[in-house]
Amino acid sequence: PGTGKSQALLALVNTLHIRKLGEYHRGIEEMVLGRNRKAPERWKEAVCHFPRLLVTAHSNAAVEQLQQRARAGCFIDQNGGSYVPMNNRLSSSNAENDQNDNVDAQIRELLSLEVKVLKEERQQLRREMEHLDAHIVKLIREIRQLQ
Repeated sequence: PGTGKSQALLALVNTLHIRKLGEYHRGIEEMVLGRNRKAPERWKEAVCHFPRLLVTAHSNAAVEQLQQRARAGCFIDQNGGSYVPMNNRLSSSNAENDQNDNVDAQIRELLSLEVKVLKEERQQLRREMEHLDAHIVKLIREIRQLQ
């Protein structure tokens, strides 16, 4: 205890996360500012490439400790500010797992939703995406005028 193993692991995961986010953001810039395809198609492509890291450990306690530290804002971005990465915990369902982080619980919750409600939410999201797509196209035009 006290040798800094957890801190070293947290720093490593933080570094990998920042690197993956940097690649993701550069990819978005290329997709959005590129001239070969339409903005909505490029945006959908970018969203599909959101960075993901898989961290495993020999015990539930080790994973829980790392996840608690990540939730506490121990990750540092490139500007020195702290942030909390989006994360999910894959594990068997048991009392010690936080239901918000347990993928099994999230799947059960999704399966309990009514189809009618899901269709309404999907329609609302489609309207929002159309609005965002139009706004992106407008921003791209403005950026190109500035170049």
